Amino acid sequence: MYVFNSSAQRAEGYSKAFKNKFEEIPITVSDAKVMLQHIANTVPLTEAEANAADLNGDGKLTTTDVKWVLQIVAGLRDPGTLEIIK
Repeated sequence: MYVFNSSAQRAEGYSKAFKNKFEEIPITVSDAKVMLQHIANTVPLTEAEANAADLNGDGKLTTTDVKWVLQIVAGLRDPGTLEIIK
């Protein structure tokens, strides 16, 4: 799973959880796949990873977060602000 560039704070937390140098990396469809696998209980994520993937900030990794990732990949949602692009 890549570091989401939509939230520098969450991305930095994700990076620290893996003891990696903080670096923004574009969101990909692969991120959505891992998120869905975690939701389906087939791929474990650490708490830090799940928190980093919680794009809407509701404290849970859900299909809404996956939808937002796919919207970012499709160019329908701004990766910096998470706002819908009109």
